[in-house]
Amino acid sequence: MGRTGRKRAKYLHQRPQPLDHQENAINLRKFMTRNGFHDPISLKLRNFPDTGRGVATPRSLKASDVLITVPYELMITYTTLKKSNFLHLFAPQSRLSILDLLAAFLVVERGKETSFWKDYIKSLPPQPPWIPALLSQDRVELLPVDLRLAAKKSRRLLEESWSRVRKSIREASCVIDLHSFIWGYVLVNTRAVYVNPRIVRKLCDCQSDILSDEPCMALCPFLDMFNHSHEAKTEAKLINENGKLVYQLTTLGKTKKHEQVFISYGDHDNIKLLVEYGFFIPGNSNDSIPIQSEEVFQVLGLNLDDFQYKFIRSHELDKSLCISEAGVSFNLKAFLFVAFGTTDLKHLTSVIYNDDYPKKFLEHYLVQLCLRLLQFHLKELEKILQNSGLDPHIIDFLEYRKLLIQKLCDLVNKQ
Repeated sequence: MGRTGRKRAKYLHQRPQPLDHQENAINLRKFMTRNGFHDPISLKLRNFPDTGRGVATPRSLKASDVLITVPYELMITYTTLKKSNFLHLFAPQSRLSILDLLAAFLVVERGKETSFWKDYIKSLPPQPPWIPALLSQDRVELLPVDLRLAAKKSRRLLEESWSRVRKSIREASCVIDLHSFIWGYVLVNTRAVYVNPRIVRKLCDCQSDILSDEPCMALCPFLDMFNHSHEAKTEAKLINENGKLVYQLTTLGKTKKHEQVFISYGDHDNIKLLVEYGFFIPGNSNDSIPIQSEEVFQVLGLNLDDFQYKFIRSHELDKSLCISEAGVSFNLKAFLFVAFGTTDLKHLTSVIYNDDYPKKFLEHYLVQLCLRLLQFHLKELEKILQNSGLDPHIIDFLEYRKLLIQKLCDLVNKQ
């Protein structure tokens, strides 16, 4: 799933521009309508200043309104791959993921003179959407540690996918090369939706073929026009309608007339959104400032005894450390209490897992320790922002994160 390119806040007051008159949009709708696509709301494509291309409603929506119904045959699923000759491009002993295969399928179909999917493919961006994994190695090294690690992991997964596909192709005339595969991979990774793999498996035999994982990803034309919001309330699933399998999107909340209709990709923080989809959302309720365990030792000058160290490691309290508007994460609070609390060490487990922390620790020690960690992150960000080699998308994100840290400092001070 995915959209790219959240625009800067200074453009928020510009009006959305209609896109339905564009040739690619017209051809996509014609292609889908003649193949059973149902759009009961007559949704409109718009270019929104803050989110880019998206979907608007011409009338007010109420909970339970069906937004679109897409026939299963109009989705690119593992069934699509099995019914075509596509899988014959690969050696029989190949072991490829559903993401590998969908990415390669897009590239192959784009290279054909005639393709059933041509109108859908022409509606896709001609270049891969921006994500941090596509930055040069030297630019990735400029990023904060959590974003840097996530971008490197994303890049590694892309390279491993390409390596599997490249080694498995058995036809020399195949149009897939690294550049085109990156396009397909990023589009699938940012736009694919979840489909129930049990349903897909019933429709095609996956037991003795090259698929290495579950056939749980699919591309759904028009659905990928919707943008993400962490506040969106929709439901999308495969259902049987009048004897035919369809993918139906239903709203679970209200939307005012002419407003953009959003879907949710899941409860993702901004690091996840930026790395996977290429955008972030100011005010994201899932966002936080991640704290590395090494930073806790470095910033706070920790010198743990053997018991404290083993307790933290055995209870995995050195993982999932963060500070958010909701407060200090369970593990970070426990980590700091083990290191700085004055309670008898024999009663650590009882205090931590019953959330029975001493008042002095909560109101004094915890506040001061968290402030020091946040101020460390603030200084590190300011150093990074002084670098002229940063990508504009990254600058926007870091400026947002700087404001978030300052806000968290204020909230911690008020506790």
